[in-house]
Amino acid sequence: MAIYKLLPNGGVLLDNRISIPDNEQSRHWRAYQQWLADGNTPDPDDTPPPATAKQIGEIRINNDKLLGALITVIGNLATPTKTKAQMITLIKAKIT
Repeated sequence: MAIYKLLPNGGVLLDNRISIPDNEQSRHWRAYQQWLADGNTPDPDDTPPPATAKQIGEIRINNDKLLGALITVIGNLATPTKTKAQMITLIKAKIT
């Protein structure tokens, strides 16, 4: 693991805590440039890519199912007519 890591915006992260701008007046940037000149390689950017439209749609569907199950549970708390096992079955049916 290198002490420097590339960031998605083109910057560099030092020790996972200091963001270094691409600026020759920055002592951190100059140290980074020297580190590169010495033959070192920074760790790659590991930021996950943004979610696709399909993934966002799937997340929304799952959230809607969970919200529906939660509404059902809250409604049954006001008038407890079902056993715990019945509630679990009801919730499973709502989210699958």
